Amino acid sequence: MRSNSPGIEYVLTVIAVFLSLSIPKSSATDVSGDVCGEWAAAGNPYNVVGDLRVPPGSTLVIGPGCYIEFQGYYQFLVDTLSVLRALGTESDSIYFNAADTITGWRGITLDHAYSGSVISYCEFEYVNYNWGESVIKAESSNPIISHNTFANNASFVILCDGSDQIEIYDNLFAFNSIEYGEIIVNSSTQPAFISNNIFKYNSCEFIILSFTEINIIGNRFEYNEAGIFCAWGAPANFKRNIACFNNSIVATSLIIGMDALCHIESNTICNNIAGWTVGYFVEEHNSQPVYMTSNIFWGNVCSWDTLFYHLGISLTISYSDIQGGWYGWGNIDTDPLFVDTANSDFHLMPGSPCIDAGDPASPLDPDSTRADMGALYFDQTTGITPLPLLPREITLYQNYPNPFNAGTIIRFDVEDESRISINVYDLLGRRVSSIVDGYYRPGTHEISWDGLSRSGKELPTGIYLYKLKSDTFEQTRKMILLK
Repeated sequence: MRSNSPGIEYVLTVIAVFLSLSIPKSSATDVSGDVCGEWAAAGNPYNVVGDLRVPPGSTLVIGPGCYIEFQGYYQFLVDTLSVLRALGTESDSIYFNAADTITGWRGITLDHAYSGSVISYCEFEYVNYNWGESVIKAESSNPIISHNTFANNASFVILCDGSDQIEIYDNLFAFNSIEYGEIIVNSSTQPAFISNNIFKYNSCEFIILSFTEINIIGNRFEYNEAGIFCAWGAPANFKRNIACFNNSIVATSLIIGMDALCHIESNTICNNIAGWTVGYFVEEHNSQPVYMTSNIFWGNVCSWDTLFYHLGISLTISYSDIQGGWYGWGNIDTDPLFVDTANSDFHLMPGSPCIDAGDPASPLDPDSTRADMGALYFDQTTGITPLPLLPREITLYQNYPNPFNAGTIIRFDVEDESRISINVYDLLGRRVSSIVDGYYRPGTHEISWDGLSRSGKELPTGIYLYKLKSDTFEQTRKMILLK
């Protein structure tokens, strides 16, 4: 069991000194117009006082810990054959924010930018809606977009058009709200890949709206007021995803195909609500076949009497566990025996009817046995279900969104049943709020904090430290509250 060594007073002092150096209070760097070269945390905060542009053929590198605040409704343009490399780290993100959270800012547009652009370990907040723009818009550009947090935006989050290949992976999308889609892929000469992302507490018509060939693999969709994806006129592969506790009343269905050849394989789709259908909805003019295999559909609610609705196409459903039953080879209607549905752990328990019940033509599971139904396989080499969601040690994660305004989520892992406390301190080491104090079972837990003090008063804008403590462990992280 690991533990922080010198104690909270020393940690607070060291972090406070570091933060006082990395985010000066008495000075700032005002930026506008053409920019290039390097930005480092020593120049914090970077106050954007006009539209920004990385001019043609230029490069801008933004380093870890940079804090970029837009003072008005300004755009960040990465122009023709220019490069943006926004490279934070896991422990030191880059922050893009707005001074006025209502007005917001206009996001980053890469317009025919050079292929070396990378946006990684950044946090984006308060981009406000402007038609045709997005938090990140890639216009005939191919940036790598990974390990970012997109939160509290009222805009398309990622909009891609005319790119060679889109890669969006290992990002967190949370608390965003937009009328149409969170990720929109209009056209690409190569298949787009959206993989291993988390989509949580978003509100829109569809999380992913695609007009080009797309692969949606290994993502997690939870507690969204949205449909999951709509494929329109191009092939779509939807594989190894978990979609649970979503409400797609606005989108009418969780998954929709419009004249699209779709392969929907090895997904866990559970405890969702839909206005029409949960499993699949296809309009009458769709002329492409749809193949669904090795999926689990359980605990879903829809206003229509059928999970799957289709007209004028071939819909083949096989080797799937479907509550209420559905005609097809290898289909079953039996409780899949998840580990812990209430806590979103959809691994299979020993004895699950979904083990070795997937499509025999599918690739073998990693344990070299026949494919299981659902997104998470049961490891038969050990005789127990693999539990990557069940931690081996106590861990405190970075809050999200961060910076935050109205509220933030703090996630932590518990190895064994333990008494856990989480307190918030200011930079002088004074405890200003107590968030958690109680016993927690093994697993991953999430709690919310509204930025209020112990007496229920609003705390001022600033940097705060939140500390998790058990009998044998303590860990401290920083967060930024903006009012």
